[in-house]
Amino acid sequence: TSLLLVQAAFQKLPASPETDTLLIKRWIAEAPVHAWGSANCLLEFGDNPATTETLRQALRNDAAGTSYIAWTLARNGQQATLPDALARALKVADRPGADPTDLQGAAALLRDFGSDEQLKQLAALVRKYQTADRNFYQVLWQYASESGNPREARVLAVVLRDRRILFDQTRYCDFAVGVLERAINQHFGSGGKTAQERDDSVSRALAWLQSQGLTNKSRAPRQ
Repeated sequence: TSLLLVQAAFQKLPASPETDTLLIKRWIAEAPVHAWGSANCLLEFGDNPATTETLRQALRNDAAGTSYIAWTLARNGQQATLPDALARALKVADRPGADPTDLQGAAALLRDFGSDEQLKQLAALVRKYQTADRNFYQVLWQYASESGNPREARVLAVVLRDRRILFDQTRYCDFAVGVLERAINQHFGSGGKTAQERDDSVSRALAWLQSQGLTNKSRAPRQ
């Protein structure tokens, strides 16, 4: 609602670079309360130097919501703020109290644009919260996957060692097999009816990950 009011107010101003800059700065300032709306409004101004400068500074200031804005712009080809965005994303991914929209953007930034080292750091955070904070772990790994991106595999390698129950008789590892299949377009036998079938599908998925050098040797969390 506040964004709509801002837009309505600025529509009465004459079109000019100054007006654009005022809009850009206002939308980024609104990020902590309306990151989704700000991000989509800024798409039209993604190549504006004021967007790059203001968002870069907001990321450095660790302003809430800016990870989602940076991810939205980056996946639409406007990637000037990526170095600052990725640095902040690792901080957000290590915050159990992070705003969900901000966390979604942070995890997606690392998944889609992070270096190999940053992906390893993201996987390490998923492993950390696998035992330290189960609720945060569940949100973090799902935000870092389920987009059909093969780069998800490094995070899924952590989840595939988690044999705890997610819901009904489905374990985290069982669910992760299906996510991995969609991400890399291979089939390991997800959806098995018996415990043996599900175990076999997990083993095949882990074997594939090992062949790609993506498995980790960390101990699986207890049931």
